Amino acid sequence: FASSEFRDDDKDAPKDRYKFGYLTFLMLGVGILLPWNSIIEALDYFEIKMPGHDIQFVISILSHGPIFVAQVAMILFHKYFPPILTINASLVVMSIMCVPMVLLPELIDDENLDWILVFILILLISLVNGFMQS
Repeated sequence: FASSEFRDDDKDAPKDRYKFGYLTFLMLGVGILLPWNSIIEALDYFEIKMPGHDIQFVISILSHGPIFVAQVAMILFHKYFPPILTINASLVVMSIMCVPMVLLPELIDDENLDWILVFILILLISLVNGFMQS
């Protein structure tokens, strides 16, 4: 795709000497995908620790609904939340929530309580992910 509008030597384009634009999108992509990758990689672990529960089905259901709700909320209330706040707060919250996700089945012996807490964490990660994507 060659066009004179998108050349690197465009005089009106701001200079990105340190590749901050590239690094920003790289970090955003890593931030969005890393929590889901950690959950997907731990599916066998969850199946061993919580037999009889279909974690794959729960992840597929919980990964779409809350994201949609969060994006609609951000469309309606975007003027109250600056983008830097939603992105940074979402990255911090998702990073914090990934750690207890794996530790809960080890620390709590009640299988049903584990299931409920993992269910809630997946729901919250989905919701925060939706805010960050908005």
